[in-house]
Amino acid sequence: MRNPSLCLGLQAGECPRVSAEQTSSVFRMMFKGMDNIFSRTCKEVQPYLASKREVIDWLDPQAARKPTLPLTAVVPESTTLPRALITTKVDSLSCSARYIKPTPLTAVGGMTVGTCEADVAVFSACPMSPLGIEEFIQTQTRAEQGLDPVPSEMAFDLSEHDAARSHIASSMLRRLKEDAARYAEQANGGSTVKMRGLLDCDLATFVADPTCAGLTAATARVERLIIKLQELFNADTAYVAIASKHLLLVANTVPLPGAKSAKGSASGAEELLGARHALGRFGGAEPLIEMDHLITCLICDEAETLLRAWNPFLDSEAVKQVMGLSIDLALRVVRIGHAR
Repeated sequence: MRNPSLCLGLQAGECPRVSAEQTSSVFRMMFKGMDNIFSRTCKEVQPYLASKREVIDWLDPQAARKPTLPLTAVVPESTTLPRALITTKVDSLSCSARYIKPTPLTAVGGMTVGTCEADVAVFSACPMSPLGIEEFIQTQTRAEQGLDPVPSEMAFDLSEHDAARSHIASSMLRRLKEDAARYAEQANGGSTVKMRGLLDCDLATFVADPTCAGLTAATARVERLIIKLQELFNADTAYVAIASKHLLLVANTVPLPGAKSAKGSASGAEELLGARHALGRFGGAEPLIEMDHLITCLICDEAETLLRAWNPFLDSEAVKQVMGLSIDLALRVVRIGHAR
């Protein structure tokens, strides 16, 4: 007896056969000491199979062929996929940069939501500049701090060590030497941000004389900074709460009967498609865009295509607005963290 499904890829005559003695031993082993429907059935069938072993051939031409998978598979674009296959999973996370640009400004909840030219200048240069940060900080070089220059050479030389003779070891030492020189160049040519009135020399003066006027002025300056940080924190927190809802509203917009739109009223056919899409969201058949989806899109190089696949009613301008508002929100949330 032979079963080609157990030896795919072999010709019919190449399938191994099982001897009658071996078959009997297998049957006896499988149901040894048992008395049930299976053991009794096999006991009755075994003599028949043994007598017909030269005649029975379970050859299936389809099973005899070795299955081969195609080397490449063509996957349709997300815009042409059936709606049932659209998910909010983001696979491509290779976007290395996003650029803040002005976005349309909208009045929402008594607040202007969007990115203006002034916001672009602030976030692209110094996000904390609304505090009047120059009043509270200053920069100092190593020389101004009374520090010695950082040496450009390492304090030890391992090039003559026995373990440094391999190619990998010599490459590591060469890289360490280059890194040390580069760090010295940056440290000696750069500057460090310090709080005004709280420089190292000021702290030494305060320790020597806790009643000096400089300590009172420094304390008052820190208190003013705390107040301004709290004001900026409150403003950004209120903005994020309102702007995030507006962003989700824009990202999930669909034309509905009776709904007002900045682009004018939609046609009856568009309203029908929009209502069908909204019902699909309610039933879980269509994706609902959430904030985590939009933030993930910021590191996706196919974000625009994904957004239009998730919501086919978004045009190119709406997609640009969604991406711009997402960048704006992300930067403000980061500034909230700095203010805290």
